[in-house]
Amino acid sequence: MMGKSKKLKMKEFTLFVVLASAIIGCNSVREKENPESKLSQFLWLEGDWKSQIDDELFKESWSIKNDSVLEGYSVLIKKKDTAFIEKLSIVSEAGNIFYIAQVSNQNDRKCIKFKLISTSQENFLFENKAHDFPQQIVYTHPKPDSLVAWVQGMMDGRFTKDVIRMGR
Repeated sequence: MMGKSKKLKMKEFTLFVVLASAIIGCNSVREKENPESKLSQFLWLEGDWKSQIDDELFKESWSIKNDSVLEGYSVLIKKKDTAFIEKLSIVSEAGNIFYIAQVSNQNDRKCIKFKLISTSQENFLFENKAHDFPQQIVYTHPKPDSLVAWVQGMMDGRFTKDVIRMGR
């Protein structure tokens, strides 16, 4: 027969396990509902990416600022001249995720927001239907150390798509 102290310890242990399970369960539910946790799907972007085609070098770099902001930039160098510089970020705001771009010589240097509207295991689609071009930005991660990004939408009355394939 089990003594009272062993029964009491067993009850305390059982209560501890039940409470611990409940706390862990609540935290994991909270994490799934927390919009900032959605940014974890973009952590693979961290680091430097580049694409070299003939005399054009495209570079993109991303770093984690905090649990709700990734910061980055892209630059296009043509024949050793900088043709394009863009400040980038992916942020969690008010329950949504946005890709924000600020191009040095476009849109009066204003930040343009593209809302995340679709995700899958490898594809992330951001959209801003009100923007002149592009209206959509897509990032894909088809394999490790590989990034394919494209911008697409209507330009001058016709559909246009520009694709950039990058590696680390």
